[in-house]
Amino acid sequence: CYLPTDCRDRLSAAKVAVELCPTSNLVAMRLDGYADHHFPNFFHNGVTVTVNTDDAGLFDCTLSSELEHLAGAFDLTFDDLVRLQRDAIEASFHPDKAELRKRWDRRFAERFPSTNEAAAAEVRSPPPPLPEVMSH
Repeated sequence: CYLPTDCRDRLSAAKVAVELCPTSNLVAMRLDGYADHHFPNFFHNGVTVTVNTDDAGLFDCTLSSELEHLAGAFDLTFDDLVRLQRDAIEASFHPDKAELRKRWDRRFAERFPSTNEAAAAEVRSPPPPLPEVMSH
């Protein structure tokens, strides 16, 4: 997805979130791999990004696998993955974002009582291989 720098900057300034569906984009755009995805053009340039699944049944993906693929392709840190999820809450149309944030933070604290390298290493485990229908 090509977007001129001035358009990308306007998205950032207006705090408009961009929804990305990595596996769907990989197939539809006939990319050679996740490392060719346009994710970093947004994420590393101040645009709020949410990671989503498109048609999980068709593309055999989950939100977790989409995050794993991006983490592997772009060397995302544990903090990057947390940021993506928190940004998704803020970009959502949920009627009570404060309550949603509180619930997410509570579950996060239960799962990761201390954000340490062991927790980060667990999140950065290699993604599963692409399904046969996905290969070129």
